Amino acid sequence: MDFKYFFLATSSIRVEEILSVNNSTNDAMFWSEIHDDNHLSSFYFSSLAFNNLNDPEEIIKRAHQILSIFEGIFKLCEKRSRKYFTLNTLYDYQTKKPIVSPIYEPELYFIEFDLSTLKNSIATKTHNPVYDLFSQIINDKFLTNLFFLLSRNTDYKLLYMIYDDIKYFLKEEGSLELLKEFENEIKIFTHTANNYEVLGYFARHGRTNYEAPKKIMSLEESTELIYKIIYKVLYEKFNIILYRL
Repeated sequence: MDFKYFFLATSSIRVEEILSVNNSTNDAMFWSEIHDDNHLSSFYFSSLAFNNLNDPEEIIKRAHQILSIFEGIFKLCEKRSRKYFTLNTLYDYQTKKPIVSPIYEPELYFIEFDLSTLKNSIATKTHNPVYDLFSQIINDKFLTNLFFLLSRNTDYKLLYMIYDDIKYFLKEEGSLELLKEFENEIKIFTHTANNYEVLGYFARHGRTNYEAPKKIMSLEESTELIYKIIYKVLYEKFNIILYRL
């Protein structure tokens, strides 16, 4: 690989095990190296998408944008709201000298560069479900935005944003009927998420003259609902079946 930069990263051991095998993805990959002296391994991340950048801040920002898709994949497959990746040090690939350490994660509001320019090929399967799904996601704008949103901290506002995005996508596709089986649950979710009397600061709206809902959907129940909708949309519209990793 003709990488110009790479990152020392940390993650859960299970993530390292999954991403360090069958990882020939051309443009965004992870790998582990075992140190003979103490049998401990280091976990690394790089992408050819960094090669045209010189400003360390821009490299770090782009790295986190790419990582957000992997975060979204693991969060959806594992059904756990946690952080799966942390970047610790940026290195020069040729000299192996550190450039920035420690690394502070930048605020991301959206993905600012075209992920479809990454050369991860859908046609060339890696036989690694995470990389193969990543390759499919980055070639579709709706999927890219969906998995970016999934990488963010889960609260009612985020879940409603994901629901809005899915609803808009299905409307454009003429497929709103896919949401019909969730109709009653969606009403409870939206009423809960919108109501200031229930959620206060975390509600989507301020105080109104609307009454608080008689039935409230918890954040855990709301997350489960939105995930069920996502699973159905991924299967029906993209033939994607998700399994626990």
